[in-house]
Amino acid sequence: LFIFFTGRYLYLQIASPKESASDTPLSSYDTTPETDVDKRGLAYLTMLQYAKAHKLPLLGICGGEQMLAGSEGAMMKIGIKGHKIGGEVIAHKVQIEPGSLLASVIGAPEIMTNSAHSEAVINEKCGNCIITAVAEDGTAEAVELKQPWNDFVLGVQWHPERFVKKGDQPSIKIFSSFIESAKGYQSQKKHPGQSN
Repeated sequence: LFIFFTGRYLYLQIASPKESASDTPLSSYDTTPETDVDKRGLAYLTMLQYAKAHKLPLLGICGGEQMLAGSEGAMMKIGIKGHKIGGEVIAHKVQIEPGSLLASVIGAPEIMTNSAHSEAVINEKCGNCIITAVAEDGTAEAVELKQPWNDFVLGVQWHPERFVKKGDQPSIKIFSSFIESAKGYQSQKKHPGQSN
């Protein structure tokens, strides 16, 4: 899932369950999956390139986090055990890196998240990314960029959109902060040179 704001429109790309192909290019994997990137994955790459070229706020969720990281040179690991639990239930604790964008958004050192993935960024091979949250087993759960193109470029491995409707405050804060960033971006586009 990618969410980004162009200044006029909020774009939301939701992934449907994949069957045979991957969202992330083969070159981003430590061990090669059976298939290369599919049409949806190519659409994600195009959206990501557009967001970067236009310096848009961006929130990558699950495969969107992996795609963001892969586009910045990170490598993925397939076959992560114990993380494909489901998106509607609390699965595990996530430790957040102090001083990160995610820490400033959440305002807490740890949160409880859902988990519905079997692939993850390899912590030691994260390219131009910074791992800003990890699960209890050390699995990367959030990435930010060493040199972000916008003040809000964040990828999270879990699905906060599934917890918003339950009133989960960390999930609400992620989307609220993203929306505020998008409003700031829009304001800058309308009034260049003014600070927010």
